[in-house]
Amino acid sequence: MNDAEKGASAPILVRQAADEIAAVAASLEQLGDLDAARIAYRAAAEIDLGDSELQQSWGGPFNGQQRRCALFLDLIERVNPQAIIETGTYRGTTTKFMAEHFQRAIFTCEIVPRQFFQSQKKLAIYPQVSVVEADSRHFLEDVLSQKADVTPLFIYLDAHWQEDLPLREELEIILHHRQPSIIMVDDFRVPFDEGYKFDDYGPGKVLDLSILAFLRDEPVQIFFPKTPSEHETGAKRGCVVLSTADLAPLVEPSAFLRAADWRDWMLIQCQMELSQAVAERAAGEAQLTELTATLAAERAAGEAQLTELEATLAAEWAAGEARLTELEATLAAERAAGEARLTELEATLATERAANRARVAELEAMLQDQRDKNVNDKVRLTSELHGLRRQVAELLPNA
Repeated sequence: MNDAEKGASAPILVRQAADEIAAVAASLEQLGDLDAARIAYRAAAEIDLGDSELQQSWGGPFNGQQRRCALFLDLIERVNPQAIIETGTYRGTTTKFMAEHFQRAIFTCEIVPRQFFQSQKKLAIYPQVSVVEADSRHFLEDVLSQKADVTPLFIYLDAHWQEDLPLREELEIILHHRQPSIIMVDDFRVPFDEGYKFDDYGPGKVLDLSILAFLRDEPVQIFFPKTPSEHETGAKRGCVVLSTADLAPLVEPSAFLRAADWRDWMLIQCQMELSQAVAERAAGEAQLTELTATLAAERAAGEAQLTELEATLAAEWAAGEARLTELEATLAAERAAGEARLTELEATLATERAANRARVAELEAMLQDQRDKNVNDKVRLTSELHGLRRQVAELLPNA
């Protein structure tokens, strides 16, 4: 590995080491050793603070969005808040920007220990900034209770993250205290400008106007960025600005904002339903096209198979007829041979029968001759016997 490669890999290795230390801290926290866990979290934070790239996460203050920074400065000038309250300090990048342009008190909270220690140390150079490690809901309740006489307020809500979405509870706490306030919510869906990104954690957890429906009867004015997303820089995350009724006249003239109301929500709903219908129609047409293509392919395949079967059947039919013809010829030949053999056998039988008859006649004639001979021999022998008897009588007259 050359020096350039080593230099490039060094920050990665350092970051990995910080992640491993933070993982150890989390394990210690689960085991109940909170003091050791705090030490490990602080060590990981110290390493993170040395990573300049990491400290500029999201591209800088307000997600690296220059127009959002200008919007913040414009609101600060218009409303002249007496304090800023922020939830979700993260690494303090946006808080640092606020502190550089606002000299009054800034209260901010972060619930993740590793990031709390980072922001606490980074922001220590700003005496007006107070960094608290706390859940945003408890933090807001405490700060608003203690600062009841400090008005107006600028409140920046950015503590929403994944499973936990405390936005509604945060707004309910703020409005419950009835203090004149300007509330900016980060990662919010901007109606009619899909170029702005927003947080979507699933059904009922989308940061859009639907999640603010509970405010419909509250004296709150809604504003969205007027700057088109294509003219924004950085991460281009959307936002919404909520103003209590007493401060709305100060906010309305801002060149960076446009007023909105619940009709926007209805238009968005209609737009969403229309988009969904268009998408469903497109999906249906695509499915129909796919089915048509499949049907055409299956029909072509079926016709090809039918043609193949017809050819096979014709071939088998021809082979069967040829075989039948062959069998018929064989049968005719065998029948002719059989008839010829039968004729031959009948002729042989007739010949043998005639020969047998002749032999029988010959044998009968021979038998008759033999009979006649026997009769003649008997007559002759009888005559000779009589002659012998006479001779005996003559020779033996007294016998």
